[in-house]
Amino acid sequence: MSRIFWDTKLFVYLFEGSGEVLVKPMKLGDTKFANEYRRAIPAAATLLQLDEKAASLHAKVRRDAALRAPDAIQLACAGSRGVDLFVNDARLHGKQVDGIQFITPIDRVPI
Repeated sequence: MSRIFWDTKLFVYLFEGSGEVLVKPMKLGDTKFANEYRRAIPAAATLLQLDEKAASLHAKVRRDAALRAPDAIQLACAGSRGVDLFVNDARLHGKQVDGIQFITPIDRVPI
């Protein structure tokens, strides 16, 4: 079985087409919608923690100044768990991170 890391924004596209998980519902004060995210995502996926191993990898990943902090955190969490495929958007395509076999944008997922 392959281990695939899906960026949280992919869940947003499934729910509403655009936005960020919890950010938009929180800005709008929509606790019902925020709670739907809180229930649905853990039911559909394994949530990865920023643990000690991920934090060490994060320090290494952050040496790439072109990476935004949220992307570096997600890459570090995924790499620390040893994923086969990291699915995000095109700006991360071609990056190399220990513990991640392939990084690809959603429109190039080989399924």
